[in-house]
Amino acid sequence: MKILTLNCQRAHHKESLIEFLSYVIESNEYDAVFLQELPQDILPIVNDDNEYHYVSDRTITGPNGRVAVILRKDYEILKTDHCLFERQKTEDKEYFFELISVLFRDKDLKKYIFSSLHMPAYLHIYRRIRHLKKVFWRIGELKKENNEDAVVVVGGDWNSIFPYEKYILSYSLSNHFKFEFPKQPTVFAGRIEPGLFWNNFVKKTSSLVKLDFIVDFFLLSSNVKCNIQVIESDVSDHNPVSLTIGD
Repeated sequence: MKILTLNCQRAHHKESLIEFLSYVIESNEYDAVFLQELPQDILPIVNDDNEYHYVSDRTITGPNGRVAVILRKDYEILKTDHCLFERQKTEDKEYFFELISVLFRDKDLKKYIFSSLHMPAYLHIYRRIRHLKKVFWRIGELKKENNEDAVVVVGGDWNSIFPYEKYILSYSLSNHFKFEFPKQPTVFAGRIEPGLFWNNFVKKTSSLVKLDFIVDFFLLSSNVKCNIQVIESDVSDHNPVSLTIGD
């Protein structure tokens, strides 16, 4: 199986984003696509004529910031689940910190839980760890409710930008899960969205010291073999990340 995750935060590149997502959908290369901070006005590109289901929480409307899972129609969806951590408003945007999960099975009746996630962009680790525990709890509940043997893949923008956090997050895990991190940065300092934090403070500081971040990565069932590839693209301030699971 092949999965793509992409944070679509840079909505001012809407045409490029539509072109990229249209190509991804039409290519049928991916079994699932995890999207974060997706502008809602480009959703019509995923419709009944495509080979994919589109899963998100449609009870909340807004111009941007949504999390979604796009899953091939070859798979039978058994349940969808939505967990909204919190919402944050800025002067021009509203950000949704949420987990969208899809429980499904393949033609061999093997079950999977695929989840797209966007975590808060707070700089202190305590708050992120608290939300991370909510993710572990919800995924664990889905496994208990449906099938303990379901393969879990959670991907997206974790906003864990400091190197030491990688190890702290790993120590938070049970032995049923593991983190898989790309070896290349997924966000480059020069492409951080202007005005996102403290009137360009992060953008200016990061550009001066040339900080690059790995903030897009995956949580997997511990027995899953995988390969991760970062795709160089200027479609967003995040690079798309591809995950292939299986032997």
